[in-house]
Amino acid sequence: MSEKITSAFDAVFSKQFNEFSNIYHWNGTVRNSAITLPHHSWWVAALSKMIALEMDLPKGVQLKGVEYALFHDIDEMFTGDVMHPLKYNEHNGEQIRDLLKDFVKQKSSSFFDVSFPVGKFLNGIINNGKKYDEKVKAIVKLADNLSLLNYSIVELKSGNKHFQDSFNYCSGSLLSSAFDRLYKAFESNKHDVIFGMNSYIND
Repeated sequence: MSEKITSAFDAVFSKQFNEFSNIYHWNGTVRNSAITLPHHSWWVAALSKMIALEMDLPKGVQLKGVEYALFHDIDEMFTGDVMHPLKYNEHNGEQIRDLLKDFVKQKSSSFFDVSFPVGKFLNGIINNGKKYDEKVKAIVKLADNLSLLNYSIVELKSGNKHFQDSFNYCSGSLLSSAFDRLYKAFESNKHDVIFGMNSYIND
């Protein structure tokens, strides 16, 4: 029985998550403290829950936000960490994103064992088979950006001046666009103060 359980665990979980747990966020950047993608994903999940609570959203939306947040970067199991400024640069960002999407789809099709529920679930997220409401995506996007901002602040406080540009980017246009997406998703700006962040970015 123990060998059967070990074999199943290795096939379903270890194979599919060990690589992910060894990928570091902010690759290619000089940093004083290392943060892995699972660490980042936990932060995004926690912040998603806090944002949903702050907005007094139904528990179903809160849970979907946490679920999506935990796996929002799962495609980086195959690509490694690709930083936002590269993926969204104005010159060839769209082309880079299309190449990454095709590469991940090709790799994931043979990697995940869809005979197991977890494999089917992860394969669905990567290949857009599992759809999330735009409200959920907007919450997670804001949480993701707040997590990036938090890490930039931590690095700056540690004396790492290399993160000044990252802080400016995360606290400026990136965060502003996340709030805009949130307002559009909820068709309202009545939730215009979340942790006091909206007033902060508009100063």
